[in-house]
Amino acid sequence: MDFLTTAANNFKYSFQEQLLIFAQKPDATACAEVSWWNKHGRWVNRNTKGIALLVDTDAPYKLRHVFDAVSYTHLT
Repeated sequence: MDFLTTAANNFKYSFQEQLLIFAQKPDATACAEVSWWNKHGRWVNRNTKGIALLVDTDAPYKLRHVFDAVSYTHLT
């Protein structure tokens, strides 16, 4: 049930991305990239390690990072 809760909270991501989010932070509630959080008045805490997701490109491995709202960001 834990995975289903994490997946429900991060429904906008693909199944593979949901698995990566769950593997790295099982209690993630709302994940987004830094630019999205900044645009909505939240700021990612300094020295925070993001949740790595694979990018679908021609390059062998490329990562992008998302951050959980509750534990990785703060209000302006």
